[in-house]
Amino acid sequence: MTGAALVTGASHGIGRAIALRLAKDGYDVAINDLVSQQNELERLHAEIMELGKASSIFIANVSVEKEVESMISTVVDQMGTLDVPESKVSISASFLSQIKSRTQYDLATPMLSGYSSTKFAVRGLTQAAAIELAKYKITVNAYAPGAVNTLMIEDIRQTVKERGVQKELNISESGGSSFPLGRDTTPDEIAGLVSYLVSKDAAMVTGMEPSLLNHYP
Repeated sequence: MTGAALVTGASHGIGRAIALRLAKDGYDVAINDLVSQQNELERLHAEIMELGKASSIFIANVSVEKEVESMISTVVDQMGTLDVPESKVSISASFLSQIKSRTQYDLATPMLSGYSSTKFAVRGLTQAAAIELAKYKITVNAYAPGAVNTLMIEDIRQTVKERGVQKELNISESGGSSFPLGRDTTPDEIAGLVSYLVSKDAAMVTGMEPSLLNHYP
C-alpha cells in the first residue's frame, strides 16, 4: 500500500498504534497532537522513519476549525495527497465527559451521558458523510473500540471508583458476564481494524461502525 495518512491524537494509545500500523502498511504518516505532546510525537516520528516511511509532525488543536484546515492543507502540500485522514482525540476530565472524534463507545454508560451522546452523533455523521462522499469514491467509517487498555480508560476507572460506581467499568469485578473475554481491547487490535477499513479489501464498506466492544450491556 502506498499513500499518505494523517493521524490526529497520535502521541499515545490508539492514535499511536494506528500511526505505526499504517506506516507498516506502507503509508507515509503525518502525525498530530497538542503542543504538550511534542516529545511523544517526536519519538513516534522517529519510529515511523525507522520503518522507512516519511513522516511529519503537526501541532494543532483539532477542536479549532482554522487549525484543522491549515493542517490538512499543509499535509497535502507536503505529501502531495491525503488518502487516509484518521481522527482520534481523547479528553478525560473528572466530571466524566470524554470526547473523541473517531474512536467511540457503542454503549450508553452510567455517568457518561455527555460522552455517550457524542458517540451517537459520530455514528450519524459517519452515515451522512458516507452518502455525501460516495460520488467521489470516498468511504467513511467509524469504529467502536469500547474499553481499550489506555491511560484514558485507567483515568475513567479511577474516577468512577472514587464516585462509588466502580463495577460499571471494572472488568475484574464483572465476573466475566459483562466482558466475556475477560480483558480490555488493545490499541494494536484497534489499529488492525483501521488497517482493514482503509484497505482495498474494504472498498465496499462505508457508513459502518464496526465494534470491538468485548462488552455486553
